[in-house]
Amino acid sequence: MKIQGIQEEQQPSRPLIVINDKRFATDSQIQGIQEEQQPSRPLILINDKRFGASNETDRRMLLDIQPLVEKLSALYPGFEVRAVRFRDLTWTEQLRWMSRAKVFVTTQGSSAFRFVFLPPGATCVVVGSPAGNNTTYFKPFHELDRWFSLSYVQFLRYGMSVDSTAEYEVQRVPGHWQPDDAVEAHDWWMYNANVRVQAERLQAMLDPVLRV
Repeated sequence: MKIQGIQEEQQPSRPLIVINDKRFATDSQIQGIQEEQQPSRPLILINDKRFGASNETDRRMLLDIQPLVEKLSALYPGFEVRAVRFRDLTWTEQLRWMSRAKVFVTTQGSSAFRFVFLPPGATCVVVGSPAGNNTTYFKPFHELDRWFSLSYVQFLRYGMSVDSTAEYEVQRVPGHWQPDDAVEAHDWWMYNANVRVQAERLQAMLDPVLRV
């Protein structure tokens, strides 16, 4: 299999020095990767941040993923819906999943930045942290605001209110770093809350994208 920008069949004869060019690309310079042959069904891909045999956890996780997969599969029978634990995969396997995705659903954070490997025309649904009127430095889409202008991926924001307490869980970790200021510390843990996505709300966002 050949993936755009990656050649697996043979290794280069000389070691490679890679320089990070941080200039913005034009629309004609494709930043994602795209497999030569597309699967029979388009893919809705969900970022499952659990990892390992013991289901180790992380911050800003999507909760109740399996029921969400089942509901989306029923709503979109013409699509493959998969929750993928990227930390348990090789880098090549991760690229294969991302290059197939029509829709990528993720919370924010470092694991979300795999969206740069989505194919052109894909949609990334970013689930924000619970937000209220008094949110300070750690805003609902704190890390990803600057990326939402990426030209070849459409971004949709799935917002969440602090009043919707059934849709998120805040787990303070004793001894974990937090800001010294009490208000900012509260916002920090809200920013790192684990969240539940409502299939009906997500459907209202995806129907126009998937044209169903």
